[in-house]
Amino acid sequence: MKTKIVTLAVLITLFISSVAFAKLVINPQSDFGQYESYGLFFDPQSELYGRSGGNAWGALGGAVALLGFPDLKYPGQLVIHGSANASYRLQDANGMTETKFETIDARVGLSYDMEFTKTWRMAIIWTHESGHISDNIADPSLMYVDVGNESLDMRVVHDIDRRWRLGAGLKPYFMSHPNMKFLWAEQFAEWYPLGASPTPQQIRPYFAASLVEGGVKDMNMTVNVQAGFAAADHFSEGHTQGMRALIGYYNGNDPRMKYLQYKCATQQFAYAGLAFDL
Repeated sequence: MKTKIVTLAVLITLFISSVAFAKLVINPQSDFGQYESYGLFFDPQSELYGRSGGNAWGALGGAVALLGFPDLKYPGQLVIHGSANASYRLQDANGMTETKFETIDARVGLSYDMEFTKTWRMAIIWTHESGHISDNIADPSLMYVDVGNESLDMRVVHDIDRRWRLGAGLKPYFMSHPNMKFLWAEQFAEWYPLGASPTPQQIRPYFAASLVEGGVKDMNMTVNVQAGFAAADHFSEGHTQGMRALIGYYNGNDPRMKYLQYKCATQQFAYAGLAFDL
């Protein structure tokens, strides 16, 4: 544990020393969209999905740039990001469908995003994760147990002609309760056959996918794939709002934190719905 804390302290010290004498811009237009992927199930986006098996999924997420350093050799931004991901169970009651809220997981943290070129970028993303449940939980043994994690995602992103986004990252968990595997990894890709939408008013087809390696007792591979239509552009500088209509498939670690870390649960489901960049 001490080694993990020292490593994190060294990274923070290097960051502070590198930007100490740079021009500082407060609350610039956020470029966080250039560092995220629609293929990753938990990147901070807003979502409303129906899932197979009589379930639903909702998320509210986004990012705000706190500081910008445009004059550095590799321009960067310090960004705060956050999301809340909720799972629901749909059940029949007296001929009507009731929505039973089950779990909500919160993720919040800071990211330092740096641009090497207009097509190569890197992000160092610290995230605090916490898992919560409601009285409607199907497994009452999860009612009075805590979940909390700290991770540091080191991610590289490469864009090609506004048609492709490719990326990969290493994500060590410096603290996890209950304990998970220390080192996770991610790979992701997006493809826009007609190019990304130049404006939010133009709709273009897209495909996105990701692989995530990690787990609790064993290293599992989690697959997430999407296909749909996007009126959204996260290739350009600055923040833009957008919307996507999509269908998807998920297979791997249970996306609900308490089920994953206490039950070592996995899930497989199809989903469809809307996603937003707010």
